[in-house]
Amino acid sequence: MKHYLVNYWKDFGNTYTLAWTEAGSAEEQAAIENGWERITRKEAIRLCVEERERRRTDEAFSGYASEKVFPLSLIQNDDFDGDIEWWMNTNDGYIYC
Repeated sequence: MKHYLVNYWKDFGNTYTLAWTEAGSAEEQAAIENGWERITRKEAIRLCVEERERRRTDEAFSGYASEKVFPLSLIQNDDFDGDIEWWMNTNDGYIYC
C-alpha cells in the first residue's frame, strides 16, 4: 500500500512537494523524521488540483508546488528535475508510478 507525503519547504501554503512511498518502509520513516508529513491520497490529489488551477489563473503565485505525485526515491535523486513525462501514470493523472 502507498502512503502519501507532503513537505512544506517554506512558510507559505503554496510551497510544497508531494511524494508517495510504500507503507512502513525505512524510506517513509526517514522522510517523516526529516519533516515530511503523511497525508491521504485525497489530500494529495486536492493539492495537485489546487496547483494546476493556480498555474492557469495566477501565474505570480504558481510554480512553487507539486502538481504531480512522484515516488519519494525519485524526488530525492539529485538528477530529478520534476518533469518526467514518460512515467506511467494512474487513471487520475496525478500519481506517477
